Amino acid sequence: MAAATGLSPTLAMLAGRNLGVDNGSSLNSGSEDPKTPENRKETKVGKPPRHLSVIRHSVNAACLDFDFASLALISPPEEQIGFLPVFRSGSCSEMGPKPYMEDEHVCIDNLIEHLGASMKFSSPGAFYGVFDGHGGTDAASFVHKNILKFVLEDSHFPASVDKAIKSAFIKTDHAFADSHLLDRTSGTTALTALVFGRSLLIANVGDCRAVLGKRGRAIELSRDHKPSCNSERLRIEKLGGKIYDGYLNGQLSVARALGNWHMKGTKGSACPLSAEPELQVTVLTEEDEFLIMGCDGLWDVMSSQCAVTIARKQLMIHNDPERCSRELVREALRRNTCDNLTAVVVCFSPDPPPRIEVSRSRVRRSISLEDSWGVGAGGRKGEGKSNQTVEKMGEAAEEGGEGGDEGMAALLKWAAHMGMSDSPWPPPTPSISSPVEPSSSSYCLGHTLFVSYFSEAGGRGLAASRDLAKGELILRVPRKALFTTDSAMADEKFASCVKRHRHRLSPTQMLTVCLLAEVEKGRRSRWYPYLVQLPRSYNTLANFTRFEVQAFHVEDAIWVSEKAVAMAKSEWKDAVGLMQNLDLKPQLLTFRSWLWASATISSRTLHIPWDSAGCLCPVGDLFNYAAPDEDGSPEMSDSKPETTGLSIQLLEHSSQEGTVHNADQPDGFMQRLTDGGYEENMNSYCFYARKRYKKGEQVLLGYGTYTNLELLEHYGFVLKENPNDRAFIELKAEVCTSSSWPRDSLYIQHDGVPSFALLCALRSWATPMNLRRTVGNRIYSGSIVSVENEVLIMKWLAKHCTDILARLKTTIGEDSMLSSTIDKMIDHPSCLSSTVVLPHVTELREFFEAHGLTLEVADYSGMPVKARRSLERWKLAIQWRSAYKKMLQGCVFYCENLICCLSSRHV
Repeated sequence: MAAATGLSPTLAMLAGRNLGVDNGSSLNSGSEDPKTPENRKETKVGKPPRHLSVIRHSVNAACLDFDFASLALISPPEEQIGFLPVFRSGSCSEMGPKPYMEDEHVCIDNLIEHLGASMKFSSPGAFYGVFDGHGGTDAASFVHKNILKFVLEDSHFPASVDKAIKSAFIKTDHAFADSHLLDRTSGTTALTALVFGRSLLIANVGDCRAVLGKRGRAIELSRDHKPSCNSERLRIEKLGGKIYDGYLNGQLSVARALGNWHMKGTKGSACPLSAEPELQVTVLTEEDEFLIMGCDGLWDVMSSQCAVTIARKQLMIHNDPERCSRELVREALRRNTCDNLTAVVVCFSPDPPPRIEVSRSRVRRSISLEDSWGVGAGGRKGEGKSNQTVEKMGEAAEEGGEGGDEGMAALLKWAAHMGMSDSPWPPPTPSISSPVEPSSSSYCLGHTLFVSYFSEAGGRGLAASRDLAKGELILRVPRKALFTTDSAMADEKFASCVKRHRHRLSPTQMLTVCLLAEVEKGRRSRWYPYLVQLPRSYNTLANFTRFEVQAFHVEDAIWVSEKAVAMAKSEWKDAVGLMQNLDLKPQLLTFRSWLWASATISSRTLHIPWDSAGCLCPVGDLFNYAAPDEDGSPEMSDSKPETTGLSIQLLEHSSQEGTVHNADQPDGFMQRLTDGGYEENMNSYCFYARKRYKKGEQVLLGYGTYTNLELLEHYGFVLKENPNDRAFIELKAEVCTSSSWPRDSLYIQHDGVPSFALLCALRSWATPMNLRRTVGNRIYSGSIVSVENEVLIMKWLAKHCTDILARLKTTIGEDSMLSSTIDKMIDHPSCLSSTVVLPHVTELREFFEAHGLTLEVADYSGMPVKARRSLERWKLAIQWRSAYKKMLQGCVFYCENLICCLSSRHV
């Protein structure tokens, strides 16, 4: 338990109290100086990390009060006196999928030898650079040839190297503008590394990146200059620039570049597109093993930690930086990068990296959204580990906070005080077969419902305390207990600040901000007993990392996931200004906190008539989910998902997107929602039994017809058997245009049967153009055109599904094996002391590399909590893609059986 915090782990983290090590999730960690104006701004905004396992602790050159040239002369500590870097480098460039090569790079391991007698240095020197051109090769080629010359010729060199480099970048940019024989509209990013002795200075303009390998850890020495970056956006807007869909003035995907003079004003004038480099200085030690410099084509498909892990492993094998850079480029190509590729690897020692001995000491875990494991209200296995697993970790008491039985009792007492009740209306007459058990009036439950745990059906939920009739009122939650934007506006000061931003933010964004503001109040919050019961984390798509997104293997799912992540980041950036005006604590301004709050809103809100964002309903969101089917019988959820609340708002979205079609069911059919809603005459949100329930049976709610991908996007779980799931497949353009059916109605149903619209479209496509008008009525009525036509489309569809399955990276059986392995890694890590045997071990290895781990470790019990969370999301992606393959496989069987049936009848 956190001592004297007065907050649960969730609130303690969000309110900025009792925080432990943040695993490098903040860009202000390490030795960056928070006193500089730039870092003060970054601390307040809470810019999200590029990758949580990456550590940034280099010194900003702007904070230094001494010249860079003098760094090599500083006396090192006694234990470092004998260390002096030896520079060895290797590079590799590939054109990749682009039709032409625009990258340039330079590697000079010995500046003295390269320059001859023209320059003398007191320490060994080296120079490296990566230049990623765009709009042509002229700018990258010019900068590559001239940047070092401008550095050495600058008046500040060598007395003040940092000033010399800044000046050289600007002079190179101006010189390029004066070169009339070159295309001045072309541009380039530039990343350089200048080393003297143990002093390393990184200068960066654009989105190339420098990463230092420090005993296996990735330390980023540069920052990507993207227009969406908060500090860059503020600078751009201050200078009159605009950002459209992440592009500077709708044209350029970087915020800083050399060249591109069609976007700049006169030389020397300030403009949104800057050529001024950002500098980072590092004093190398024996722990600093190598430096990786790469263009964005590398980092688009690989995290910094993953690159360091790959490079270190290769260097341990052959100690050749040239081969190491080639391996990085090849790995990026295997991951389907869409850009040119350049990688430079610089080693600082003649010896290969040593093997790292991992200590088996107890792992210290901090209490945060990333690291807390506990079960909040409705805390299911999909969003928080079960109580048993927390106890196995040995820290249930410390990390569980108020999320256990005492916290639930406090919630039910508070709910009764707020007027919530499950008392029947009108009260039933007791009978011998169904007696009404007495309950304490101090709790809101006991007459009709009670809290129970269902290990095979979603975890903690609500059960019937007596026999219930279909349509019976089972829970009432008065309006004053609902958490809405209006209820948060009771504070006039808060309301006046929020109203100024209402025209810029959506209702959902407003409610998310209100939730974070309420969390900051801690025990002063009216909803404190409810807030401490919320899950510590969620597995919605917006929380998926790049590795977890790619694990879907299907382009449609990857696109939806990437869109969800991008949308979450965009909404967070739009709301940061309001949160700053509200003076929320820095921890609440971070993207991580925003993800938690927005996922809470997405997965737990109920529809209310006066606010499209909905409301949070204490106790009401303890109900588990049942997928509606045609006969109204509830389906039991998979054993892993977290329970979420009723969300009619998403139900309305689902009805707009379309419902499940099949050959026998007319369009527009959907199970009507009768589980609950806000009733004006009772001034309460009322829940009703969707069917007859026996005493002790779990009471479930159906809140819409969703595919598994939609459930993942909004709620963070999948169903093992989902009657509303569907598989979209690639179709020829002629198939889509042969009929008027919308594209989102052309899919394969959960049982493998093609949708009604897909069958009609295929029948029309397989019919000659001159006959389509004649047989159009038959096609749109769902009748077959002819036996030959039906056999033709069934053969095509079966072959098409077979081809798609063959192109996917894994089979259903391999997915099942991998899922079982992940279960063991989560629940019984010590059982994996033997080597893992899998047909496709590559994916498992990629997971470990993404988290800075190795597949060959003997005991996974020390795996970081963040990696364990990632395992759960990875498993959800595997479950989704396995269900997708089963639908395609079912379609193949359906088509083959129908072909046999039609052929026998025709004969």
